[in-house]
Amino acid sequence: MFANPEAVYNMFRRCVLGLDTSCGGGVGNLRGLNRWNVDATLAKDIKITERIGLQFTMQFTNVFNHFQPADPRDSSADNLRLNQKQNFGRITSAVYDPRQVEWGLRIHF
Repeated sequence: MFANPEAVYNMFRRCVLGLDTSCGGGVGNLRGLNRWNVDATLAKDIKITERIGLQFTMQFTNVFNHFQPADPRDSSADNLRLNQKQNFGRITSAVYDPRQVEWGLRIHF
């Protein structure tokens, strides 16, 4: 499949209304890549007095910092690139950004 992408490209075509009966719904549609992501938040409340306190937070996005490839259709405006043989099925970007950490300190009274 990867040795000859043009042969794979030739297996697909746009839906022809009136001729194709399985274009809608979930029958015969192309599926995307599996995705999963883990985000987390840590928080600590600290009482200074009865009325005043602090809240310290850390928010993590993409905790494990793993690469998730984007579907070929996500990285182009022409929906799976059925008009471009040379770019059909090419993965060019990631879905999620690298790990990010946001720190916060809140004073409440």
